[in-house]
Formats: sequence, structure tokens, C-alpha cells
Amino acid sequence: MLHYLLLGTFCVSQSSINAQCNFYEDYSSDTSWTQVGSEVEIRNGKVQFVNGAKCREFQKRVYRPLGRTLNESDCWEASFEFTPISVGVKNNLPYAGHIVLGVTAGTNSFHFDCSDPPCTGHNKGVQDAVLVVFAAKNPPNGDLYFTIHTIDSTNEITSQKIVSMPLGSTHFIKLEKTKANQAQLSIYSDSSFTNHLPGSPVLFSYQGSVDALTHVQHGNTIRGESRRQLTGSVDNLCMKWKDPFPAHVKPNLPSDTLICAGDSVNLSAGMGSQFDYLWNTGSTDSMITIDREGVYSVIVSNGCTQIFDTITVLVIPKLENQLEDISFCQGQRSPLSYRAVYASYLWSTGDTSSTIYPNQTGLYSVEVTNACEIIYDEAYVEIIDCDCNITLPNVFTPNNDGENDFFKAVEIGTECIISLSVFNRWGRLVFESTDNDFMWDGGDVADGVYYWIVNYTDPLGVSHTENGTVTITR
Repeated sequence: MLHYLLLGTFCVSQSSINAQCNFYEDYSSDTSWTQVGSEVEIRNGKVQFVNGAKCREFQKRVYRPLGRTLNESDCWEASFEFTPISVGVKNNLPYAGHIVLGVTAGTNSFHFDCSDPPCTGHNKGVQDAVLVVFAAKNPPNGDLYFTIHTIDSTNEITSQKIVSMPLGSTHFIKLEKTKANQAQLSIYSDSSFTNHLPGSPVLFSYQGSVDALTHVQHGNTIRGESRRQLTGSVDNLCMKWKDPFPAHVKPNLPSDTLICAGDSVNLSAGMGSQFDYLWNTGSTDSMITIDREGVYSVIVSNGCTQIFDTITVLVIPKLENQLEDISFCQGQRSPLSYRAVYASYLWSTGDTSSTIYPNQTGLYSVEVTNACEIIYDEAYVEIIDCDCNITLPNVFTPNNDGENDFFKAVEIGTECIISLSVFNRWGRLVFESTDNDFMWDGGDVADGVYYWIVNYTDPLGVSHTENGTVTITR
């Protein structure tokens, strides 16, 4: 929350301070004030507390409308100066009890609803209020102190105490309504509002709802004793408030964004330096620089209410060469693919998809384009005839007549690696070879039908099996 100087220094004029306030009162005139009872009045440019109490008999206060309504959800602050000159005495100790500032929901007394200035009925009050009280303990212990009191129609809650400076000292007081159900009281010894008294500030949390505050008042506590006397003055009251954000207002984050790998983007909530910012990165600046993919959010606070916005930042990965040479068998389908996000493709075949299926041997290339760059990639594709074309005879005549004397391949691919096994009808191995140019003369086996099995590996290293029979006739 921004803190403005209220009293001025050698370099700040009173008129400039006045301009910073939503409500400012230097008490130079009493025309806008209503006085109830006597002994609290506006004269000589100040609110004067005139020595006297009779608090059980008379109301003594002055009040004036704020010009707006402050509710529990509103945030505001009131700064003023207060100089106590003398107080009453009880048990030979200083004794006082006065409301140096009251922000109230009407014009009644602080603690009672009194229709007549003497307040003869002493009816318990139902008027919401936030009060700054200058008082002494009962029975007194020698200290005079300041507290915050909040009243939500019927319940009154009191904060911790801040012990005052000696009588005759000017106290510079700031009451801040920082958020719902929380107020803070600070007492300073200097007009620049920097030197806190011991125990200051007091942060005060309370239950209930203090609403519809419309007036400012200065006065006494009607429930006190006649010995709670005070002479002194209040001057230079400045009140500032922060309005809630309208429902349609949001931080000015851009739409979801793409950036190139290695680049960055500035994200700005764009609402000005008068607001507080908290990003999910931990930054409290209004603008952050992002170079990584992710979801980024910001909370903007005006010290009273918060608004929220989020943005997704996506990084376009750098394009790299991906294609590799491939070989596959004729008749098969083998893909050639390039995978990228946020990209378009143009292949040497004219295709525009990320994957093509080559149908002939040759060099294939692709042009890949995204918002950041263009890359060219290529691969050589070899389509191989993987059919070993194994053809074996189904009969041979090993009779040494020079014709069909051997069991050998009619045709077999030279790129294939074979393993041949021949079995009789009882499953006994009678011949085997790993030579593509094998020749078997039948040996000493009897005529008949034999079974063969060929295990072979094609040019791409894929294993296959074929089988059949061959008849030996001599």
C-alpha cells in the first residue's frame, strides 16, 4: 500500500498532500461538522478536546459525512496527528478514554444509540464502526495507550495496545484497513511517518463484518467515568481509499504465445506502478521475461481486491536432422517420417504430410518450415528384391548316366544364406549342407521319398523356412 506524507516537510507543500487524499480535513472551518454536546469542538484549526468528561451524562463529539460508503471488503487508510496535553487522574495515575478517530456507520454515539444529546437512555449501540481509542487501563497502571476497536453491530473487539509518548508529544497516527477482517494501527513520532513507537504497528484481525461506514467522528466514550478527562487536539486528517476492481477488468496479459527456442518474451500485466504484482515465478515486478515453456499467472492487487490472469507460453523446438537411410523388401511398405510441432512439410515427392511411403529406390528430401526456421533433410531409400527364388527338383536319378544324377537347386538367390536338411521317412537326417551350390548324389540310401527343409536368410537378414519332398529313383 502506498503511504503518502500527510503533514508535509520542507519539500512537500500542504496543497500537494491535500491532493493525495480522497477526504482531507485541516479543521480550518466547522461548517461541515455537526457538534453534539460540548467539550469536543472545532476551533483554531483543530479538533479540540476540552478538559471535562461527565461521560455518563453527556455525549461529546463532532461528526461529518465521508462522502462515500466504506464496507468490509473495502481498503482504506486514515492518517492524522494527535497531541494529548493533559488527562484525568485516578488513584493518582493518568486516566483517559476518548475516541480520537471513529469511522462509523452513522451519526450515533460510538457505543450507544442515543436520540438525545445527554443520552439518558444509554441504549446499547448497533452501529458498525472502526475506532482509534486513546485510553488508560482501569484501574490505571500509569500508561496511556492506543488501540483499535471494531464494532459489527453488537460485537466489539479490541486490539493489542501501543503505549503513547509523554503528554504534550504529537503522535502521528495511521489507521489502515488493509483487507477484509484486518486493520493495522501505526503510531509514529515524526511527521514523515517513519519512526514507529515501540509496539507499532499492531496488525489486528477480527471476525464479523464492519459495513456501511459513512461518517468520521471525534469524541469521548459515553460509558466512561468522569475522571477520564482529556485536553488535546486532532489535526490534518487525510483519508484515502482504494476501490475494488470492476468485474470486467483483468491484467493485460497477451494471448497464449509461441516463442522460438533460445528466444524470450516479455510478459506484462500492464496496469501501472500503483498496483502490487505476484507471479507464479515468485516475481513481484509488473513485467517478467520468459524463455521456457509453461503456464504463467499473475495476481494483481490494489491493496484491497485481487484479479488474476494466466498465459501459456509454448516453445517451438529447434529443427534438427532426423532422416536416416533405409532399406526394405520390395512389396513391403516402410515409412519415411519427419516429426516436428508447429511445422509444415514439403517432400521431394510433392507430399505435404509428415510421413511418406517411398515406392522406388532413390534419394528423398523434405523441406520443414516453422515460424522460426527452415531445414532441409534427406535420406537414401533402397528397395531390395528379398525373394530368394528357391526352386528344388522333386525327383532325381543317381544312376551315373549323366542325367539328373544329383539333388541340387534349380534356382536360388545368391544373396540368400541357406541351410538344407534332408530326412528319410523315419525323420533320420541323411544329408545336410550350408552351400548354395550343394549337390547330393543320394549316397547309399534306398530309393524312395525324402523330405527336405531349407532355412534361409534373405538379403535384409530376415529368416525364412521352406520345405518339400524329393523322390530318389535309380
